[in-house]
Amino acid sequence: MPPRAAPALGDPRRKAYRRHVPIRDELIQRTIQQIANLGSSRALIHRLGTEDLLGVLRTSGTVHAERAYVLGALLATEGAVVAAHHGADDPQALSLRESALDILLEAGAARVGEPDLRERVDDLVRHAPPAGWPAARFERLFRFEHAMGAFARAETALFTWLERVEGMQARLEVADAANAFYDELLTLEDADLAKGDFSRDEVHEGRADLAERFAELLGG
Repeated sequence: MPPRAAPALGDPRRKAYRRHVPIRDELIQRTIQQIANLGSSRALIHRLGTEDLLGVLRTSGTVHAERAYVLGALLATEGAVVAAHHGADDPQALSLRESALDILLEAGAARVGEPDLRERVDDLVRHAPPAGWPAARFERLFRFEHAMGAFARAETALFTWLERVEGMQARLEVADAANAFYDELLTLEDADLAKGDFSRDEVHEGRADLAERFAELLGG
């Protein structure tokens, strides 16, 4: 049996409906309906672009995690469909998958908590090789891995982010993020660090290595 439609705004039955339909399910339905009203995911990306889509998903500077997850999953699915018909190297398939990856990384950084998020992200990474990524995606990957508790992966993304950015201000932003990252790790128990494939000694080593590389880039 198909799910019953939500009563319109102002309908007295709406309060009763909300008591029986999980808030998360209604949120997903609304998001899908909004996307459907705008057209296909391809049209949405073409009209708005990834950054503008993320702007729509932000409230007070923070991405709405569940809406980002839903949209990212839809874009990933459509990217897979396009790739199945036109090949994995099709520019449109790659564009959809890269947009899906950016949005799902933001969802993870906002701690969406979906159990299949890691699998989805890893699948998209396989189809959008990191060699061509912009600096902003490594910054998202750093925040994603940090939020997921994968500290070793987060540090790898952090160093690559530093390598990809240009200009003093951008590098200072990486340095600030790195200091906050290492400071937070030092507050954790050794067991928690180990869960993230990290150790207390590696926190100190990583901070020193990043500071050294930062100085080298400034000198160059």
